[in-house]
Amino acid sequence: MASSIIVELINLPNGDIVLEQENYNSDLETTVDRLSKWLVPGLFAVGILCRHDAEAMRAAVGYLANTMLAIMIKRILTQLTQERRAASGVSELGVPSLHAQSIFYIVIFAISSVVHSLGITVITLTMSGFALAFSSYLSWIPVSHRLHTLSQVIVGGTLGTIFSILWYWSWNVAVHEPYVFRLLGSNS
Repeated sequence: MASSIIVELINLPNGDIVLEQENYNSDLETTVDRLSKWLVPGLFAVGILCRHDAEAMRAAVGYLANTMLAIMIKRILTQLTQERRAASGVSELGVPSLHAQSIFYIVIFAISSVVHSLGITVITLTMSGFALAFSSYLSWIPVSHRLHTLSQVIVGGTLGTIFSILWYWSWNVAVHEPYVFRLLGSNS
């Protein structure tokens, strides 16, 4: 079922960019969007259950903290911008995009774990590139359905990335390294 796509980026007065599409058959995209909301966290949960080690628990706690952060920021900004949203006429869900923030947290955390375990190789770089491309596509779908603006998805993805890097780094510095030092120190 091929259909023509007419795409136009529209700059709103508030600086947001919205994708306008006409004559677009989005059945596949709609299905992927609905599945991604459950599939990505579901696969993440399966990974945690299969590994059931400290690294998996660290990822799970970080995912919950990231989700709580996203919800908190979304509530604060939604309250502050209700009038602006009503005036723009765009179906906005608030900033940041929880969808993008969660996806990028999971992907960046997974990439960090794989690179930490296997090092930087052609395989890890290729896998990381595919993971980032796929997560970018999944994050773009709400923009194409006009559920989020491009700015909201970029902010969500950026927050998820930053939180993932900070969570990975801070856990190593605050928990893992002192624990290993104490464990090795007590054996001496």
